[in-house]
Amino acid sequence: MSLTKASYSMVNGAPINVLDHGAVGDGVADDTNAIQNALTYAASLNGCIVFFPPGVYKCDGVLTLPGTPSGISIEGSGRDNTGLSSSRIVYSGTAAAFFSLPLLNTRFISIDNISFESTNVAFTGRLVRLNVFNLSISRCDFRAANDQAFALLDISQSVGVKISTSYFRLGQYCIYGVGMTTVLINECNIGSHGSFGVWLDGSQGVTIQSCALQESQTQEESNCIRAVNMQGLTVTGCWAGDVITDAGSPASYQITFSGDGLNVTGNYLNGDGFNKQTSILIIAASQG
Repeated sequence: MSLTKASYSMVNGAPINVLDHGAVGDGVADDTNAIQNALTYAASLNGCIVFFPPGVYKCDGVLTLPGTPSGISIEGSGRDNTGLSSSRIVYSGTAAAFFSLPLLNTRFISIDNISFESTNVAFTGRLVRLNVFNLSISRCDFRAANDQAFALLDISQSVGVKISTSYFRLGQYCIYGVGMTTVLINECNIGSHGSFGVWLDGSQGVTIQSCALQESQTQEESNCIRAVNMQGLTVTGCWAGDVITDAGSPASYQITFSGDGLNVTGNYLNGDGFNKQTSILIIAASQG
């Protein structure tokens, strides 16, 4: 059964459909105001779904989920950016953050089956920035136009995070997180042509499992995973490779770690590049 606007409401209990708020999804019209109206309405309700039917939702301006909402699910119909049934939110601007939930008291937010993309080569900010208690991201794509974007997904200060079966491409940092607690990154494809696939700082209880981390390329230090000031990092069942640096670049590593409690098991680490010295760098004074 195809999920048209009407049938989707019947099956899932009347979600908030962005088309009902004026979005067009043709990749030409600016859908910023329509989507923002839908998000603002959802934030006033709590415990609801914001649904994006198949389409390309072009946004010239930024989006935010205002206040401190709880129980909001943002859902699309597919993440394949070449498929007719996909839901793509495409940002054309250069603001510091495109889609954001800036307040830490936001709780129980999920994002599923949708793509976030930046098409402006001058964009140097964060594509998606989420500060959430209990955050779930699944089956999503995050892409920038080049490696000038600071971060595709910034989840700093979030608690109780699960990111699964999602795809990250380009940007200086694919996943960026400072001060997080209890994070699982599972079955994701994480490729950065900037500096880092996953950047972690001052976080606790982070697990990265069954992920492919690849294609870091930069004039500076390059890492698939860089985790500093940590209290517990587990990397298991992952493939990390193709860390390529230029002849004049500093040394690069698949995993850089400092802190307490590192567990690296069952991974395949494949190095390449001029200054590749070691796969795992453990900084002095680390323990456990």
